[in-house]
Amino acid sequence: MGIGITEPLAFAAVCIWILGFALTYRELGIPLAMLVTTIKVGITLVYFSYLFTGDLLMKDDQVYHEYSVQMFDRGWGPLRMITEPEGMKEVAILVGSGHFLYYWWNLLAFCIFGKFYYAPVFLNVGLTFASAIVLAKLVRMAGFSRNYVRCFTVFFLLHWDLITWSSFVNLKDMIVLFLTISSMYCIARLGQKLSLRYIMLLGFIFFLFSMLRFYLPVLILMGGAAWVVYELEDKRVLILLPIILITLVAIAPDAGEEMGLYLQPTLSPYPAIRFFLMPQFWTLQPDESFLLVSSLFHWALFAPLLYGAVSLWKKSKITRLFLIYSMITIGFYSMVPELQGYRHRMQLTFIIALCQFQALWTFFHAGAPLKDPSTPAGAVS
Repeated sequence: MGIGITEPLAFAAVCIWILGFALTYRELGIPLAMLVTTIKVGITLVYFSYLFTGDLLMKDDQVYHEYSVQMFDRGWGPLRMITEPEGMKEVAILVGSGHFLYYWWNLLAFCIFGKFYYAPVFLNVGLTFASAIVLAKLVRMAGFSRNYVRCFTVFFLLHWDLITWSSFVNLKDMIVLFLTISSMYCIARLGQKLSLRYIMLLGFIFFLFSMLRFYLPVLILMGGAAWVVYELEDKRVLILLPIILITLVAIAPDAGEEMGLYLQPTLSPYPAIRFFLMPQFWTLQPDESFLLVSSLFHWALFAPLLYGAVSLWKKSKITRLFLIYSMITIGFYSMVPELQGYRHRMQLTFIIALCQFQALWTFFHAGAPLKDPSTPAGAVS
């Protein structure tokens, strides 16, 4: 039952606590940042110290860990892997594909915290703080009050899905989530003002996606294109839309060729509903027991989530970007049975959490106040 609090484990916990606090104290204030960071890091520390048995290990995380250990034992580190062509070639041969970014992430964690299973898990916990700060900027851009943004940031950081998938298992979903939120941020900023900086940053994010979950840039660009057409009414449409479409034409054939083998188009809403409501808590197996609490909360707040989505659609152009992207993503996964697992819903957690929070905020505060009810401050015009 766990390994106890060893020096390497304590070192990892302290490092991530410092990182989490440094990223959040300006947004949350010092006392609240200390509390939230302690809870998040403490959950992972206690789990690996006293509760870890290996019973919750899934196939994917075992593969990530074992292959990363093999690379590490052969002398490959995160820097050498990207500076020597043989490094990426060797890992591509080892894993059987070019989707090796998460193996690099594991090597980075091993270099910092040691060759332990928990090393990349702690690094993933740290990444959730970065996701929260980028998301807070987005919500503030949408025009919500400082108090709303502050409370939502706490809600997101302690959200049951985020805790579940970042605290116990070594999976790539926290990187996917961070890159997705960052993509939304770039698109929202481009909607406000055209900037080469954010175009280049978005291109770099898509490059990283190509080594992680290659088809997501297509869904993000489809969501961005639909949002641009729906929301923008000036010359930015004439500039942004061609850029998006050209990029789609450039990357879609490769992604489409591979995903086309798995697509099963359907007019039935059942696959979409099933995907969104996974996992069903009454079907969980013993090795999936860590999903019980998050699945119960997800089902319990399904109706408030729908209310929150409708409310957010009316609030801001930026929140409509989130919802348009989520609808496209859910529609895509509903047509790909091979990918209708509960892990793939994780990338929508920031939207799900915002909808749930909006419903709860409305219930307790009679509506989420905007800085200017008529024209949201910071919202895309």
